Amino acid sequence: GKQKVKTKHSKEIISLIANHTSDFQNVGNVYYAQKDYANAAKAWETFISFNDASYLGKQKPSLADSILADINYNIGYMYYITKDNKKSFNGFANAIKKGFDKPEVFDLLKYQSQFIVSDFIDKKDYDGANKFLDTATSDFPKVGLFWVFKGIVVESKDNIDAALPIYQKAAEVDPDLSLAQFHVGRYYTNKAINLMNSDENMNLNDEELSKIINPYCEQALPYLKKAVELDKENNNPDAQRLLRWVEDRLSK
Repeated sequence: GKQKVKTKHSKEIISLIANHTSDFQNVGNVYYAQKDYANAAKAWETFISFNDASYLGKQKPSLADSILADINYNIGYMYYITKDNKKSFNGFANAIKKGFDKPEVFDLLKYQSQFIVSDFIDKKDYDGANKFLDTATSDFPKVGLFWVFKGIVVESKDNIDAALPIYQKAAEVDPDLSLAQFHVGRYYTNKAINLMNSDENMNLNDEELSKIINPYCEQALPYLKKAVELDKENNNPDAQRLLRWVEDRLSK
């Protein structure tokens, strides 16, 4: 194999770097004090990158996970302020992986993910969205919102039938997530509405129609009820609208 070329001063250079890694943390702190948040984040990223710098050999710093968790959170927060959504998401994700467990980090992670996914969908970059969400659902399988977003991407690209198992997964991993309940309920309601409006059922009377569409309404009902019940701030008027329609159909 190729021989490694070592310069006359490579040992000194490595020692010099090893002795000054913490300078990057200090530089980041200075930038932060000056409210230059993007450069603060970059300096801190450089500082923690030395933790994986194999070229430093035995002089490599060995930062505890708790310190790496805090610094990654701070990096995520700097990018949150500067609205760099992807870098912010990665900072918060890395903090969680290192053991950062304050509940607000998950709220921030979810908040950032909305902008990232919306951006992918706006650009019709479904492959990019799927790649991002495959990683997100793999790293954080219990965050139902990431499964909901994956369902929305699959539905946008293909159809709601392909998305149903993903919405069901969201409702399974996070039963208290109103959106997950809503999308499963919406699936069954759509089935009922499509059957009601189909040419072959146009001439049926109400009783005959009910026999065909009520089974779907009955499947939709518990999901829509739960979606409305969990939606404390009434963020989703569609859930209430579909619930009213389903209850009305079942009363006929």
